[in-house]
Amino acid sequence: MIRNLILGVVFLFSIGALAQTKTESSIEHVTIFSSGAEIERTAKTSIESGSSVIWLMNVDRNIDPNSIRISGKGDFYITNYQWRSQYIEKEASKEDNDLFRKYERELKRYEDSLREVQYDIQDLTEKQRIIQREKNLLENNPIATGKTIGDSLELLMEAVDYFREQLNEVNEINLELQRKMYDVNLDRDRLSKRISELRNLIAQLNPGNQNNVEQQFIIAVSVQSQKAQAIQLDFSYFTYDAGWGVQYEINASQKGKPIELITRAQVWQRTLSDWENVKISLSTGQPTVDITLPVLQPWYLSLVQPQRNYADRGSAPKSYDEAEILDAVVIESDDVTSNAYTSANATTTSQNFQYMHYDIDLPYDISNDGQGTLIDLKEDVVEAKYEHLLFPSREQYAFLTARVANLANYIDLPGQAKLYMNNTYLGNMFLDPVILPDSIDISLGRDKRIRIERTMVKENTKNELIGSDQRVDREIQYRITNGYSSSIDVTVKEVLPQSRDGRIQVKVLDETEFNYSIDDLKGFIDWNVKLAPNSETNQRAFIRVTYPKGEKLYGF
Repeated sequence: MIRNLILGVVFLFSIGALAQTKTESSIEHVTIFSSGAEIERTAKTSIESGSSVIWLMNVDRNIDPNSIRISGKGDFYITNYQWRSQYIEKEASKEDNDLFRKYERELKRYEDSLREVQYDIQDLTEKQRIIQREKNLLENNPIATGKTIGDSLELLMEAVDYFREQLNEVNEINLELQRKMYDVNLDRDRLSKRISELRNLIAQLNPGNQNNVEQQFIIAVSVQSQKAQAIQLDFSYFTYDAGWGVQYEINASQKGKPIELITRAQVWQRTLSDWENVKISLSTGQPTVDITLPVLQPWYLSLVQPQRNYADRGSAPKSYDEAEILDAVVIESDDVTSNAYTSANATTTSQNFQYMHYDIDLPYDISNDGQGTLIDLKEDVVEAKYEHLLFPSREQYAFLTARVANLANYIDLPGQAKLYMNNTYLGNMFLDPVILPDSIDISLGRDKRIRIERTMVKENTKNELIGSDQRVDREIQYRITNGYSSSIDVTVKEVLPQSRDGRIQVKVLDETEFNYSIDDLKGFIDWNVKLAPNSETNQRAFIRVTYPKGEKLYGF
């Protein structure tokens, strides 16, 4: 441990002493897991004779440093490498430099204009001060205040006219100055606001500004060469900022034809940059899951010692029978394909012991917004048996279903499936290969051309006393309508009353007008009906319930 620490410190100091070359890299291939991705990159650069350090720039920040692998092509040695962060000054583009000079010129014009406006404000302020002094002199004159005595009435009237004329003139001048002051203040505020904006823009574009220094993650590779040469570095690492999930699409076109099952991957990534024209592979594996074998720990049992009642310290200890002892034991332990090709035609699927792997030959563009890109993985044609099902106790219309056998053979991962019938969206269902039965009925929605009406005929109900039992016979009528111009086979799924009380017995009488199969445990019965074109079929079932005399029966 101490030796590794010393080597790391020595490597850090050596980086600062050696020649450094900044090198960009391109993504060659990405293997995406359900959570995370392995990114393979290639960088090409030139090195001088001797020792030097190559900075592989713009490496993703959220990676597993232990996953980094580096190799090279050329006559040189890779002596060490390290993933770390580095504060690097942003390089201004030509557009930024042009904007910088433009904003500086504009700022100078606005500052000159603001200076002239400030001079105007000073001039107007001084004029307002002079006018106010004149107004004060007029208002405080002894004649204006009426403090003079001995003047004739004629002289006094002339003085009043004079002061009125002078005050009106002063007020007009003062009002005009206020209007000008309001306008120049608006100009000053407008110029000041724009100057503040320009200064902020210039500060952002200024190469010497601290905001133009950004944190980047790099891989510093130390190399040695006996000659100057062009080299290539191939490196890979695992990032947590990517992943994929599966989506399915089930398309049913018409009755009697197989269904189309399309498997799609939704790929997302939030790395530092978009992936452009990148070859990708998808894997169902998960390299970040702990693969350490579990270590078994001993499992100890012990008996709970009874607590003594100190209030009865003189009495004999309480005895336990076998059932009480067992209750006291505690456990202790240690801790459909369109005419055009899709990516499914360019995908190769392989499987090892536990994982599926999809290699996609087409390059893809995947943005780093985390929204997800859909990629077709495979298209399967699956045989299906179409059937109309009727549930008279729950629904009056028939459901069209596609019964598919061994669907789990086509499903690699759990995921949502979108259902379509004749290109019309029906809804979603969830598919999980682990829990899928041997055959599954996929609902394709209601078919309102086939309907059933279920009626409990109370008029034909019979109540009888047989010995110590009471017996109730009831008739149920079913009217089934076919609105198609062709014959249709339907399956009716009905439920009989059941009871957890053994004293209540339920039986289907022989008078029932159809052949049926029954699940005695749940009380479900099924029977098939062949419907003629544009016809109506009536069928009856007879149910008998027997229960003890004197009891009241509920729910029938």
